[in-house]
Amino acid sequence: VQTITEVVADTLEVQRASIWHLSEDKNELICKDLFDKVENKHTSGNKIDTKLFPSYFNAILTETRICANDAQNDPRTSELAESYLIPMNIKSMLDAGIVVNGKLVGVVCCEHVGIERMWYNDEESFLSTISSLIAQMYINKERLNTETALLKAQAHLGSIFKASPAGIGLTKNRIITEINDFFCTLTGYSRDEIIAQNA
Repeated sequence: VQTITEVVADTLEVQRASIWHLSEDKNELICKDLFDKVENKHTSGNKIDTKLFPSYFNAILTETRICANDAQNDPRTSELAESYLIPMNIKSMLDAGIVVNGKLVGVVCCEHVGIERMWYNDEESFLSTISSLIAQMYINKERLNTETALLKAQAHLGSIFKASPAGIGLTKNRIITEINDFFCTLTGYSRDEIIAQNA
């Protein structure tokens, strides 16, 4: 994540670039990483209450991208002015929503400090590409978690199958493919003998 924020800050020539994750209940944006290029420093863990900034969150949900040349006065971002933009001297913002399966899961933010800045189409496209790459990372992580859970469940079922006090046989196309130890005890045949007879 730190590499991504550094690349974004360098490419778009902004002082601050950050990646935020939307909580499951959609009540908080949680900072995964904020890179301050001037200070060459990464921070994380800050939280923003989504209910305090309804215009911003409505805009990011509906537009997916916010391009604010004058962030302190733009109706989508002005509610951030007093508590965040003015104290940090942030004049312009370029934010892109991270969307997975049609749902907002986070935001990539670029903050230009000092003077107002015009954002160009190629810069907006670049940030949208970055948000799409991060969305793919979410999908890959979700898939890996699912696969890990399935492997654990499979291993658990396998141990139950082997240790069961009941005789269990698994079939495929009416042919026995696997049996547990108790099945062998009940029949008096070995696993190999039973499977060979049914092949």
